[in-house]
Amino acid sequence: MSAGALHFRRRSLPVFAVLLACAPCVSRASSVPPLAGIMADLAAMPDRRADFTEEKRLSSLTTPLVSRGQLLYRRPSYLEKITLSPKPERLIVSGETLVIQSGSAPARQIDLSEHPIVQAMVDTIRGTIAGDLATLERYYTITQQGDRSAWQLTMIPTDPRMAKRIKVIEVAGRGIDVQRIRTTQANGDEDLLTIRTIE
Repeated sequence: MSAGALHFRRRSLPVFAVLLACAPCVSRASSVPPLAGIMADLAAMPDRRADFTEEKRLSSLTTPLVSRGQLLYRRPSYLEKITLSPKPERLIVSGETLVIQSGSAPARQIDLSEHPIVQAMVDTIRGTIAGDLATLERYYTITQQGDRSAWQLTMIPTDPRMAKRIKVIEVAGRGIDVQRIRTTQANGDEDLLTIRTIE
């Protein structure tokens, strides 16, 4: 496996989870089950832009690593995370290609079809954004708490490849805004992303 793919898997798996935060909700009939309703709202998402603050809590460090930047999503399959501080970095998924650009270093490009674990991650993000519950259930057991005005999704990996790296992903929101995404890795490290939707 390429060094770029290993770098992505180590540092960016929780990061991509934050791209779920671009998904708003749309009011629908109250008779729809809550989880199905939330997924339908995700499926209705337009292009989105948001500010984020990310805190990485690692067992090897006494204080969290904090970064800030912006998130972009465009239908049907474009995801972008732009880190502005403390160091510039850009992660882009377009089609079946992942591009990682760190500072002034040359961009690294990964063909997702050659890396099944990375492909599974991308399928997870796209499945969530698309409101594709069937795709998500290939990788996770999903439970929902609250209602569509204030809700949380808890996703526990059932796919052994994902379970080696991720213990649980929790996505919390109010109404049309996803506000927090907490990713707990299998080794106990945590990634907490707080999101403020701009448009």
